[in-house]
Amino acid sequence: MQDYNEAASGDAASIRKYALLMAGGSGLRAGGDLPKQMQPLLGVPMLIYSIRAFLEEDANCRIILVLNDSCREQWLRIAAEYPDAERLIICGGGKDRLQSVINGLRMIPPGQGRCYVAIHDAARPMLTPELVRRGWECALEKGSAVPVVPEVNSLRYLPSGNISDKDSKALDRARYYAVQTPQIFEVESIKNAYSRGLRPEFTDDASVYEAAGGVINLYEGSPENFKVTNPIDFLLASAVLASR
Repeated sequence: MQDYNEAASGDAASIRKYALLMAGGSGLRAGGDLPKQMQPLLGVPMLIYSIRAFLEEDANCRIILVLNDSCREQWLRIAAEYPDAERLIICGGGKDRLQSVINGLRMIPPGQGRCYVAIHDAARPMLTPELVRRGWECALEKGSAVPVVPEVNSLRYLPSGNISDKDSKALDRARYYAVQTPQIFEVESIKNAYSRGLRPEFTDDASVYEAAGGVINLYEGSPENFKVTNPIDFLLASAVLASR
């Protein structure tokens, strides 16, 4: 599935692709005895689905798995059962997601020519090779790629951020899109963006990149590519995966 590489560059072999799989969260809201990214979905640990999607799209993609130290023992047990796990580069997580991304980016050596990284939440196990392909295609053509889906809920703006505040305003949902992962960037550009420091308002890699002057290019995400956060999400994710 690399014909788009050749079309974009004329030399697919000159492009190096990394996937940064963010699996360092505690997943407390999801419940269970294990971090959510390691809990089973249809008998398969959640993070394995994303690993498979990246490798099915391109077997040469280098995957960096960012884990908290508290998860390493569970990961070793998982890795013993899945051959693809041996290919992964393991990296320690940071105090939060953005710091964990910085740690992961440090694992990518400089000076590799055309080099891109897809940063993905392991808690989005419904990722498909087709969605990965669309992301790479957009990034290789335009320099960055961020997946979005149209907002389907009615929205209200609360200036105070307090749900009990009576001062709220309806928003036109047609103008709003929900952001997903994988978010893809040229490696040195996203490294440079993160080197400029983090701010509280940064909630994803695209916001870091944009604040550093990067241009955000959007591509079509998928309603199925939602983030597993709460216990009910496990039921929904299992239903989606079972239907494939």
